[in-house]
Amino acid sequence: MREAEEILTPSYQEDLTQVSRTLTIIADEAYAAVLSPALLRQAILEVPLARFMFTVESTHGNAPLREGAVDIEVGIIDEPSPELRIEPLFKDGFVGVVRIGHPLLADAVTAKAFAAARHVSVSRKGRLTGPIDVALHEFGLRREVIASVPNYGEALLMLPLTDFVTAMPRSLAISAQKSVGIEVFDLPVETDPISICQAWHPRHETEPVHVWLRQAIRSALTRTPSAA
Repeated sequence: MREAEEILTPSYQEDLTQVSRTLTIIADEAYAAVLSPALLRQAILEVPLARFMFTVESTHGNAPLREGAVDIEVGIIDEPSPELRIEPLFKDGFVGVVRIGHPLLADAVTAKAFAAARHVSVSRKGRLTGPIDVALHEFGLRREVIASVPNYGEALLMLPLTDFVTAMPRSLAISAQKSVGIEVFDLPVETDPISICQAWHPRHETEPVHVWLRQAIRSALTRTPSAA
């Protein structure tokens, strides 16, 4: 009953400069790297006593949000739930990523050449196949996926030292390109765009500091490269 009252209670004025609280955010390491600089710059000015804990994506689905262990999740929300509020932030699309000077980029990247490369898949559930494999199948092709890693950050660390190929959202790849030795290229097959979202439990709907957090995330991520 108390949680229901909190949800229905209109938002009240609160001096956010006096709010001392740790806000926990689930995000892939690479999305956290894109989000955190802008979010923390804004926080220093507007909620200076707040602290932020970024944690990797959970293997327990939506449970951490429901149970209050996490304030917000950012990224591809692939397990929608009627118990959560989900707000789309922008549309993104997948691109290919390799190290600088990779032989794959010596010529135009064809579907056949792309499939023949050795690939690293990014999946928090350990999947070795996905939409790219479905698209390649239309050409009668199959790629060799030699490993799966749980987040894009780990894939980015592997690429500069190897000839592996991976695919990731364009916004992450372009942001990472500034600091990591990688090159980005358009995939030779089409995949559906993805929706980057933020999700939270309704218990936080009108909580002033949480309203601030959602606005700050919205502002930071809708200004990322290729956000639309």
